Amino acid sequence: MNFFTKVDLPVTDFKIDYNSRLAFFGSCFADNISAQFTARKFNVLANPFGTVYNPVSLESQIKAIADGKVFGEDDVFQDTRCDGLWHCWDAHSSLSGATKEECIGKLNAATAQARDFLRKADAVFITLGTAFVYYLKDSGMPVSNCHRQDPNLFTRRMISVDEAT
Repeated sequence: MNFFTKVDLPVTDFKIDYNSRLAFFGSCFADNISAQFTARKFNVLANPFGTVYNPVSLESQIKAIADGKVFGEDDVFQDTRCDGLWHCWDAHSSLSGATKEECIGKLNAATAQARDFLRKADAVFITLGTAFVYYLKDSGMPVSNCHRQDPNLFTRRMISVDEAT
């Protein structure tokens, strides 16, 4: 009895070595795999805006990096309900700040660092986590991180395969 399925994979010319620059974007799987490469001293960029699970937000983040987006006052908001921190709907709270300027500075620094890294990257790994996307009700804008805001601010929708690709 054979308990394994044999899969013949063709040999490729592409190889990853310690000179490779590897970028990881997406779900917690991207975080975990990039951590394995980092632990083994590879040159890695991992989720510069934080872990992101849905393809719509992931596309938005990669586009912002590729376009060299400069974040400004319209891209951040202050959490008046809880801690008073400034956040961005497109980023993890690790890029939040005590002031608007601090938050914007972190976002722009992350964008510039990621853009510089991607210009020389040898491989980019993208992992998707879910087809559910949260949208702000008032603007229809997709969000990557709800920052523990009132759930009534958002609508949740499963996107189609076409929207995810």
